[in-house]
Amino acid sequence: MIYFRFAPPPLPGKRERALVGDATTAGRTTQLFEVQTDHHGRVERFYERVDLDTGVVLKLVSRDLEWAFECERFRLLPQSAYYFEEPPGYKKRLSVPVPQGRG
Repeated sequence: MIYFRFAPPPLPGKRERALVGDATTAGRTTQLFEVQTDHHGRVERFYERVDLDTGVVLKLVSRDLEWAFECERFRLLPQSAYYFEEPPGYKKRLSVPVPQGRG
């Protein structure tokens, strides 16, 4: 059974995705999937560990162990309101719609 709070991230060329089981990655509870994709006409097979709470992919490992990607540190922090404020001196421009001619 898949327990995602969020939908799994979309994978371009995804052919197959099968749940293998639960795992722990970067100190977080994850689900381990075996994935098969079609990448530019070539079949790619790899394992994917997805964080249970956020849906973020924390680890990818090719089935033949030729490559791997892993987040070693993963922390969720609140975002400061500062990042969502208008910059100093910002002035909003009003745009006037241009009428479309008939032709």
